[in-house]
Amino acid sequence: MANYSLAGWSRVLLADGLLLAAPERGAGRIRVRTHEQPLRPLLPVLEELGRRLPAGYSVTAAEPARRLVTDEGEYALFVRFRGSSGERQYERSVGVIVGDDALAIIEGIVEKPDSFDMVRHAVEAMTIAYGFGLGANRWRRFFYDPPPGWNGLPRHRADLWLAPGYPKNPAVITVFHARPEATTRVTEQHFQLFEGLPAERTTTSVDEPKPIKTRAGTLGQLITRKMTVGGEVRRVGDVGFADGRYVYHLRLETDDDHRPPNTVAFVGVVESLETLPLPRADVSSLIHWFETN
Repeated sequence: MANYSLAGWSRVLLADGLLLAAPERGAGRIRVRTHEQPLRPLLPVLEELGRRLPAGYSVTAAEPARRLVTDEGEYALFVRFRGSSGERQYERSVGVIVGDDALAIIEGIVEKPDSFDMVRHAVEAMTIAYGFGLGANRWRRFFYDPPPGWNGLPRHRADLWLAPGYPKNPAVITVFHARPEATTRVTEQHFQLFEGLPAERTTTSVDEPKPIKTRAGTLGQLITRKMTVGGEVRRVGDVGFADGRYVYHLRLETDDDHRPPNTVAFVGVVESLETLPLPRADVSSLIHWFETN
């Protein structure tokens, strides 16, 4: 991507970020909101931003949202909305960057068609170069397809999915957040507290490990245990992947009666897993700008 300079733009610092204004009056402004809390699903955020047009304008076109990766390796989305009021045109370019607990939103707003491309490129470049400064050595969420019809619940560094009809169908799928691959006292303690199986579950047999692969080609391993929990027989399947940076751990707990459909749902989740993106090596998106009086 070309390096679009913001030299000459004025800046106003705000409590939640800043506002930039183009040197030429009406040529555009860019609002940067650094922490939109709490973290929310992105689709409602984009729909809300699409409705946020000046009085008298209506949306005439919307560019499909595109997934981006920032220079730090974080997830982001970019979308454009265009509106009109009579012969007047309006465009809003939006970049949304996903952090661990908050979103950052960069909005470019312009009513001069000659400046549409300039503002759009600047917003996209700023989105790619945005820095949360969270670092790579941390637990992170990753993309996967939720099991259809299952009910999701958040847990500490994990997503819990309860089978339809739970507890009559007592199955649970747990998708643990990706964690750094290096083993430390921190990761060992976290596993013992939050990922390891409770002591009251008695293992009666362990199947031979089986290879499993995501649709993207990442190879992993499935280990299935037969366990007794309060006198009830349960099957526990643990899937693990590693990509040289992170470990990805998913688990299915099910009874034998519902095992076939629950296994199908679990395999669908596993196969949809996307490993976390690498930080961008291309730093040409960095923007240099100078405040002027």
